[in-house]
Amino acid sequence: MVILKCKMCGGDIELASDSTYGVCNSCGRSSTRPKMCTDQRANLFNRGNLLRMRGEFEKAAAVFEKIIELDATDAEAHWCLALCRYGIEYIEDPKSGERIPVCYRMSYDLLINDIDYQMAVENSDSFTADLYAAEAKKITETQKAIIVISQRAKPYDIFICHKETTADSAVAQHIYNQLADAGYRVFFSQTVLEGKPDTEREPYIFAALNSAKIMLVVGTSPDNLNDVWVRNEWSRFLSIMKKDSGRRLIPCYRDMNPADLPDEFLALRPIDLVNANFLQSIMQDVKSVLRGKASGVGDTKKTKALINQQKRYPIENLIESAEAHLEHKDYAAAYESYSRVVEVYPEDYRGWWGFVVCAIKGSEVLYMDKFHIDRWFQYVEQYADEDVFITLKNEYDKLNSQRDEKEQKKRQARREQKEIAVRKRDDAEKARMEKGIEMMKRRLETLVEKRRQTELKKANIAETGPELERQLEQIKREQADHREALVRKTRGIDTDITKAKRTRKILQASELCVCVMFMACILFGVSSYTFGSQAIALISGGAASLLAVLAGGMIDWESVLPSIAAQNRVTGVMFAKEMEGKSCLAEKSEYDRRMKEVEAEIKQNCLTKLDKEIEAINDEIARIEKNIAKYENIIERNPVA
Repeated sequence: MVILKCKMCGGDIELASDSTYGVCNSCGRSSTRPKMCTDQRANLFNRGNLLRMRGEFEKAAAVFEKIIELDATDAEAHWCLALCRYGIEYIEDPKSGERIPVCYRMSYDLLINDIDYQMAVENSDSFTADLYAAEAKKITETQKAIIVISQRAKPYDIFICHKETTADSAVAQHIYNQLADAGYRVFFSQTVLEGKPDTEREPYIFAALNSAKIMLVVGTSPDNLNDVWVRNEWSRFLSIMKKDSGRRLIPCYRDMNPADLPDEFLALRPIDLVNANFLQSIMQDVKSVLRGKASGVGDTKKTKALINQQKRYPIENLIESAEAHLEHKDYAAAYESYSRVVEVYPEDYRGWWGFVVCAIKGSEVLYMDKFHIDRWFQYVEQYADEDVFITLKNEYDKLNSQRDEKEQKKRQARREQKEIAVRKRDDAEKARMEKGIEMMKRRLETLVEKRRQTELKKANIAETGPELERQLEQIKREQADHREALVRKTRGIDTDITKAKRTRKILQASELCVCVMFMACILFGVSSYTFGSQAIALISGGAASLLAVLAGGMIDWESVLPSIAAQNRVTGVMFAKEMEGKSCLAEKSEYDRRMKEVEAEIKQNCLTKLDKEIEAINDEIARIEKNIAKYENIIERNPVA
């Protein structure tokens, strides 16, 4: 069974093959599943969600985009890509214990309007679509709450981006002090966000990113600059820069090679903090972007600078230049001209209206979001006369309808492109399945023929069964005869051993008798000589000699003397006979074992082996037939137009 990780807590979700969703073993939440949850696809989803839960949203998005390239109709991949786009993580609520969504890549575009969310709903059944809709509603409410809080936050001129609790903090603190003393409004997380938990920081970061004209990225090592949350901030600011050319990102580095800066900074002009004049360089860049708009600069200086600019750039000349670019549909140049109008004449509604027209008509070039456009139109309402505003309001509604129609056409075009891609994928998948079915059918025919041949062989063996039985009986008889011969040989050996033992006992007894008789005669002779006469001693000696002669006549002394050698020879013969007997017994046991093996081998070759072979062939045939039915069912359920 495939194991899928939960998108909310990372726990295990066991998925059955026929289910469209699963339940997490850890948090107990119902979780949607991929369209085709193979081991490879599950590994991709688990990796993407792990990266997302670590805050590496760009890497996670790349994983889900790869899945969508493989299958554009995978609803789960579209949903996870939408979560990455808005930096959604699920944090456990300490009060309720439930997992609540937290947004770390806030945007004015709500998730409920996201194209990937809509594709997820379109490509899922009713139950999973309801799950997606319920989660999207929670996330959208979270986004709206962030927008409300961010609108109340004060605007900033400069955003200092750095990794806290490192050497970067001391450098960033020094730069912050200098800029704050100069009168600029600086967003510095260690000051502004002090005491706020991580889950409540996003509204203030989001507001600062959207209001600041300058971002200073401070780093003392490549790892710090590429830290997940540091990269999250400066990558979002770079996205805002694409929509607003009046913003600028300034990399500030120390103790590292400029070549080690992130690739996104290659087109920017970095500042080396080792340089003794780095603060002057930062101040010059800040002034060039903000044009002296620090809060500490006096009103008199600002008024004089504004009067000088108005004398140098008359309003009508600027408007004519902007309208000329607008007429030629050079929206980027027109936007720059209207920027000069807004800068020099901020209370003239025509500059703000020019922003609105350029952003809506040149949306392919300027990429402005709806929040900025609506804010610019509020300035138009603030500075234009009532009659003029009514006319512009109608024009604004007309432009918005045209923009919505254009966006609808873009969405439709994207859907059509995805449908074409899906059809091409389905065609390729269908061709692959049909080819696979053809190959499996050929394999099936081969197996059926092999099974037929095996069954014929089994039938032939069954017909020759009596012959095999006769062969088995012949082998048994031969083994029995051989065994009987071994038994007889063993009995003869036992008889020889018994005779050898008896001979050895006779030798031992005869030797003992001779020794006793000699000793008796000698003792008798000595005693006779001592206590008797010499005649008696001679008689006793003669008797001993006579006894020896008699004993010699009874025993074959040639075989007895020397008695020790004779005993050794008998013992050796007896030992040899015993070893020969053991060898015969071992040979008899080996023949018994071999007879059983032959019997088992004949039976196995005849029946058991063939039965197992036929069973294996039947199993493979069943598996192939099941796969053919599965592929044909898939092709039938997903017809290609």
